[in-house]
Amino acid sequence: AHGDPVSQADLLWSRACAKERMRLFVGALRDLRRALRLLEGVEGARAQQLGAQIRTTIALVLYGQGRPAKALAAARAAVGHARRCGDERALGGALVIVDLAAQMLQGAGDGIHLREALDIFE
Repeated sequence: AHGDPVSQADLLWSRACAKERMRLFVGALRDLRRALRLLEGVEGARAQQLGAQIRTTIALVLYGQGRPAKALAAARAAVGHARRCGDERALGGALVIVDLAAQMLQGAGDGIHLREALDIFE
C-alpha cells in the first residue's frame, strides 16, 4: 500500500474527511490536494471514483469555510468528474453543494440540483 498511489490517496482522503468533521479546513484541503496530486495520471475506475470523491470533499470543505464562490466552482467540477466516472455518491454530494453554494451567492434557486441529488440518494 505504501507505494500504491490509490491507497495513499484513499488514506489521505479519509484523514481529510476526519479533519473536515473537526472543522480543521486548512489541513483537510492540504490532504485533499495532495491526494489529487497522487492520482494524476493513474488509470482505472477506483482512481477515477476516488478522484470524484476527493473533488466533492474539496467543495464541501470550501463551503464549510464560508467560501461559496470557490465551493460552487469546485462542486461544478466535481459534478462533471463524477458524471464521467459514474460515481453516484460523489455526484449526489457535489449536486447538494452546487445548490447550497448557489443559494448562498444568489438566494433561493429552483432546487434542481437538490432534486437530482435526492433521486440519487433515495
